[in-house]
Amino acid sequence: MRAKIITFLYSLLFYLAVLMIPFEKIVDDSLIILIFQICAKLILLIYLYFDIFHKKNIAYKNEFSLLFIPLFIGALSNYLTIPFCNGSIDINITPLQILQIPNTFILVCIEEIIFRHLAFDLFNHVIKESKNKDLYVILIASALFASIHFINIFSSGFTIILSQVGYTFLLGFILGVIKVKSKSLIYPILGHLIFNLFNDVIFVMLFKIEYNVTYYIVSAVIGIILVIYSLFILIKEQKNKDTIRAF
Repeated sequence: MRAKIITFLYSLLFYLAVLMIPFEKIVDDSLIILIFQICAKLILLIYLYFDIFHKKNIAYKNEFSLLFIPLFIGALSNYLTIPFCNGSIDINITPLQILQIPNTFILVCIEEIIFRHLAFDLFNHVIKESKNKDLYVILIASALFASIHFINIFSSGFTIILSQVGYTFLLGFILGVIKVKSKSLIYPILGHLIFNLFNDVIFVMLFKIEYNVTYYIVSAVIGIILVIYSLFILIKEQKNKDTIRAF
């Protein structure tokens, strides 16, 4: 238990340290700063892989989860808000935005290893066996995943940060259910990557939108519906486990 706590904490602290490196005080070029950030995150990912992830014998269950349906819808949620907001096509592809693709991939892998692997591993041992254990673990890991995004308060407004914390909690919940159902880290990584690429990186390249109250309301409604669907899948999975135990 102590080893799991230490592993999770130093990985989390390493992750926060990488995010908080003040590259902007070293150089004054956004492109160079992003390259430095990518390199720092890549070093962290390599460290996590070889020191933690690669050493573990993790079984993968090849199962296409129906939870990819809400993830696909969630990945298009910003596009679905355009009719309700002041949105327009504004194609703006720059080297800086293209570099966001590898940056997103590396960051997604790091976050999934920490919050859907290490956190799940830790809290599955901390929480006593109960019918709702999977739900408790998912909620705690999702809350941690969401709260980490408060670190962006230094670079963004409070409303934007609050929205980010909210949707990352909902996203974390869906990814957590996928982790429980598939017993694999590959699917949460893939789902998280699809969401971030389409809902953020590619969307910013193609559209310009006014983030008004309507945007936040529509996004919240979509997110809540998708989480309810995910919760239904989790309950169904729990019933299947209970049936197996009964036999």
